[in-house]
Amino acid sequence: MVILNRGNKPERPLVSTTLNWGEVNTIFTVFKRIQQAKSQAESLTKELTCISAEIEKIQNWPMFRRCHLNNIHTLSAETNGPAPKRAKYDFPQADDGYVKVYTDGACENNGKPNAKAGIGVWFQEDHPLNISKPVDGKATNNNAEIQACIHAVQVAKDCGIDKVEIITDSQFTINAMTNWIKNWKKNNWKLAGGKGDVKNKSDFKKLDQLCQGLQIRWVHVRGHTGIKGNEMADELARKGARLYKPPC
Repeated sequence: MVILNRGNKPERPLVSTTLNWGEVNTIFTVFKRIQQAKSQAESLTKELTCISAEIEKIQNWPMFRRCHLNNIHTLSAETNGPAPKRAKYDFPQADDGYVKVYTDGACENNGKPNAKAGIGVWFQEDHPLNISKPVDGKATNNNAEIQACIHAVQVAKDCGIDKVEIITDSQFTINAMTNWIKNWKKNNWKLAGGKGDVKNKSDFKKLDQLCQGLQIRWVHVRGHTGIKGNEMADELARKGARLYKPPC
């Protein structure tokens, strides 16, 4: 084969290069490999983009942030070794060893058809187990306050914590868990005088069950008074409320 090459300058004379068929075949083979490599690289780039998008979705799942999912492992049928240790995190503690956590609920347009509610759980600045998510079920302020406590206690249990100080501005939740709940349970979760079921019964039952076996200390703070933990939990709750979608 003869290749005529003028180069990049028009004024240069044509130069002929003679190649045998073996050399031509080598050129075509190399070119083909280059094309295949390019195609594979493009395919890999697309795949990595998709994987990155999926990872981002998973990282936004509230459950992903739980400590028991930070130690994901695979158990085979043949392996009967000891269970892996739970992931360790630093938690703020009171002098007597209680882990301190701030909880809050937020509800926009509370009591209206377009209400949106979310929960906030705050341990400390940039803590990996801080939580911001919409409420489950009906969007009300009380639902949000109770569910925030549920998530806080659940995280504590998952991390092997047995002494928890829950700091909240919801006096309603504190009264319910330290006083009213005793009579509710005696009356099969009925209001005094048989006036119907306790409101938020399912959430209170879940919270009560989670608290079994733990030492829970309930601390009330006034909301929106500049207490950092309360303000941060409120901010997380408001962000969660913006993600709320009413149940079908």
